[in-house]
Formats: sequence, C-alpha cells, structure tokens
Amino acid sequence: RVLLVEDEPLARGLMVKILRDRYEARDAADGEAALADVARHPPDLVVVDVTLPGMSGPELVNRMRASGLGPDRTSVLLTSGMLPEEA
Repeated sequence: RVLLVEDEPLARGLMVKILRDRYEARDAADGEAALADVARHPPDLVVVDVTLPGMSGPELVNRMRASGLGPDRTSVLLTSGMLPEEA
C-alpha cells in the first residue's frame, strides 16, 4: 500500500497511475489530506513531495511518525527543483 502526496495535479496523476500498475496506491494533494488518509488506511510506503502547500514534506513525515500514523521507516521525499534552503 502506497500513499503518494503531491500538490501538482499533472505530476500526481502521472505518478499515481504508474504506481497503480503494480501497487495498491492512493494519493493526496497536501499534508492535511494525507494525514486524514493515513488515519483511515495506514500505508506501507509514503512518497511525499518536499514542497507542499501549508506543510512541507519533511514536516508531514515527522508528524505521521510522531502520531504513530504511516510507516515507521519507509518514506521517500521527492523534489523537482531546488530545496527551499537553496532558493
């Protein structure tokens, strides 16, 4: 079970389509939606965009781990550009 968290609709649609070819995959557009989803359906893997509106990808992963939601160790952070610290 994979949860993809990506705010860009085109990228999210493409990535979740690829994931669904091989895995049970769901998607969320932001951190709050992701937290609600993992509370209902705990994933085995979370793939998270680094830069999300309202809550960064690393913050989302930390919040999931702190609350006992989501996978303990299996998270992948994605970025298509510069990290905020590099901008």
